[in-house]
Formats: sequence, C-alpha cells, structure tokens
Amino acid sequence: MSKQQTIRDILESRTMVLDGAMATMIQKYNLKEENYRTGEFKHYKKPLNRMYDLLNLTEAQIISNIHRSYLESGADIITTNTFSANKYTLTKYGLQEHIYKINLRGAQLARTAADQFWTYNKPRFVAGCIGSANKSLSNIEENTVEYEDNLEEIKSNYYKQAKALIDGGVDILLLETFYDMENAKAAISAINKLRKDYNYDFAVMLSATIIKKGSSDNFGNIKEFYSSLNKNDVLSIGLNCSYGSTEIITFIESIAKETRFYISAHPNAGLPNKEGDYSETPDIMAASIKDLIDNNLVNIIGTCCGSTPEHTRAISEVVSNKRN
Repeated sequence: MSKQQTIRDILESRTMVLDGAMATMIQKYNLKEENYRTGEFKHYKKPLNRMYDLLNLTEAQIISNIHRSYLESGADIITTNTFSANKYTLTKYGLQEHIYKINLRGAQLARTAADQFWTYNKPRFVAGCIGSANKSLSNIEENTVEYEDNLEEIKSNYYKQAKALIDGGVDILLLETFYDMENAKAAISAINKLRKDYNYDFAVMLSATIIKKGSSDNFGNIKEFYSSLNKNDVLSIGLNCSYGSTEIITFIESIAKETRFYISAHPNAGLPNKEGDYSETPDIMAASIKDLIDNNLVNIIGTCCGSTPEHTRAISEVVSNKRN
C-alpha cells in the first residue's frame, strides 16, 4: 500500500496532527551570523542571518532536533524547513543557485526524523513546505506578455522546489500560506507537470491565509478558488496563519460546509503583542479547536506562528481523546 493511500485511510478514521512553527523554535536558539557561515558558506559575501532555510545545510542538527521535538509531542505530519526556499527569497541573499540543495536537504532531515518515530500503530509523514513566494501574479494584468512571462517564471520556481522535496523523500507537498489564488493555480499547474514527469500522483495540501485589505479580506477569493479545484488536484484544502485559533474557526466552518476535500487548519497561537509574544497558550489553543475536532469539521489540525511542541502536545491530546 502506498503512503498516499495510508494517509487517506487514516484521514477516514481520525484527525491527523500537523506540527507547529519552525521559525518560532529556531528563534529560541538565539543564532548569530556565524551559525549560517559553516562549510561552503563560511566566507559568503552577503549577510545570511535569519535565512532560516539555509540552516538545513549549516546547522542541520538544530533542524533535526526541532523535528524530533514535534514528533515527540504527537505530530503525525512534520513539515520541512523550506517555507522560504524559493527563487525570490533566496535571490535576496544571493543563494538562488542553492534552491535544489536547500530543499533536498530539508526533506532529507525531516524524512530521517519521521522514519525514526514511525511505528505500525502511529505512522509518521513528511510534508514538503512550499511558501507562496513574495511575487504576486494578481498584481500583474492578465493576458499580457508581462503576465505570461511571470507566470512561466513562477511555475518554474514551484516546479524546482517541489522536485527537490520529492527527491528528498517527502510524502506530501504542502502549499502553505498562499494569499494569491493566481499563485496557487500556478503552483498546482507546476506540480501537475511534475506528477506527469515522474508518473506518480503526489499528495498535495493547499493552505491559504486570510489577509485584510482595509475593511475587507480575501476569504471570498479563497472560497471561490477552492470550489473550482479538480478533485485530483489536492488532498486537502484549508487555512493557516491568519488569526488565532478562535477567530479562524468561523472561516473553517464555512469552507467545511461546501467542500468535498479533506479540511486542514493550522492557525497562529493568537496574535503577537508589542514584544512579539503570542497570546494563545497550549491550553487555550486546544480548547479553541476542540469543537472543530468534536464536530468532525477538520481532518488535519496543527499550529502556525508562535506555536511550540507544547501546543502540538495539547492538540494531540484533544485528538486522542476524540478517538477514545
């Protein structure tokens, strides 16, 4: 039986737990510039501090430790440290030629950790994380040469990142924090090309984020796009980041009422205060998402910015109690 079928079988029987924030955990290490300057990057010309995805190559043990901490807390699915490992972000650091290597290593680190925790009763899976990238196709007039050129460029970016993650052994491709549905469409198109090239049907999770524009938000566009998806395009749809767990519930309920896909949610641990601390403790988050789980409105549940393995443990206990 393929891992993709195993995932589907599990989702038919219970809610799966996704891990939490990677950046929040990296920040706890108080890393300095020198942590990013090991091996071939020791004499790199540009500053590299806070290019977290590069740590897959320069401080691999830290990334592995973070993966293990989430697995120890009960995560069924861990996500690779590759959210920003795309052409556009890496170019800012002069690292664009390393896109394949950073994504490949990120997948391998997560794969190794997941395999160490895999048991027959609790299989563990790896989701290769692909961020939206800081280029928005919606800001470019459609049906123009500029749009077509940018479309092909961004599809190429998603293809390269997805290929490296698949080559590194991920079970799922997670399109995460997408706010521009034109970008989401391009990402799915790139992955469908990769599926054809590899003659293999990769499982895909698509998770959008809600952003405010004055008094309105982009949730209507997200819902419209989700309703247009082909059943073969994705395994699940959902929301992440956005607000805290309490605020995101209404949006998830709205999506769940109208879709044939599995539903995912991994909200922030509340919103940060002036000091950058997030407001929702593990107990608060677990209590907030309990109704979603009890009412079978979500199939994959995790956490996003500001969360820690303690949040994952609290949510895992809620899921476990529901199973019992």
